[in-house]
Amino acid sequence: MWPRVSRCLFLALLFTVVLLGCRSSPPTAGEPSQPVVVRVTGSEEMVPLMVELAAAYEAERANVFVDVSGGGSRWGLRALLSGQADIGMVSYEPSEEELKSGRERLVTTELGRDGLAIIVHPSNPLFQASQTLLADIFSGTVFRWEDLGWEGGEIAVLTREPGSGDRRLLEAYLFDAPQLRMTLNAMILPTPDAMLQAVAEAPTAIGYVSTMRFSGAVKALSVEGVQPTSETVADGTYPLTRPLLLVTRGRPRGPARDFLNWATSPAGQAIVARFAVPVRR
Repeated sequence: MWPRVSRCLFLALLFTVVLLGCRSSPPTAGEPSQPVVVRVTGSEEMVPLMVELAAAYEAERANVFVDVSGGGSRWGLRALLSGQADIGMVSYEPSEEELKSGRERLVTTELGRDGLAIIVHPSNPLFQASQTLLADIFSGTVFRWEDLGWEGGEIAVLTREPGSGDRRLLEAYLFDAPQLRMTLNAMILPTPDAMLQAVAEAPTAIGYVSTMRFSGAVKALSVEGVQPTSETVADGTYPLTRPLLLVTRGRPRGPARDFLNWATSPAGQAIVARFAVPVRR
């Protein structure tokens, strides 16, 4: 029989050798590699499109998971800068200051284009509005439908949170004068779906939503005589048109680069075309 100490030492050495051997053994043929996660977050409007892209991408690549979440365009940039995301979804054109706000300059990749529809209840007799009229309504200067020839009562202005790309686009279009801003009486809604539901249920409401989310439960107004359609968004004649951007810290690298290349390829753009105007047609 071995001395107790020598036997314990031998067993400890044997265990170490086996453990190191397991750790250093290369994966056998067909063994799955380490899962890869691409974290994508930001614009609420872009979430359904990105979920579809992620599902199609994952179906072609084993062990790749594209984690998609919302939170707003501004959150997408914050998460990118703080390292909580690999790709930020942004539904407006970032300023030069925003692009330079981190240690690495942010780089944008255009995925597609869409429009921002001004929406009212289907019973509302208003069919079109000028930029000036919309500025008066959303600033609260005009606050009753009677001022527009309809006995509808007080106008219920609905808006999104300040971090929303939708709100940023609308305010940039309407409030170019410093004295103009969104009325403080506006009701803030957290998501595009909440906006659609609120306008569909309130005959006196007016709000806005991406053309990607537009539904027959509400009515879209013509802006400066132009309806928001895929054609007017594509040719830029509809005034509330914007890019749908995927943003990275510096030039995209690794799995993020691979996903962006696929999303802007014919396969990815075919999916984009079901939601918005693709950048490659």
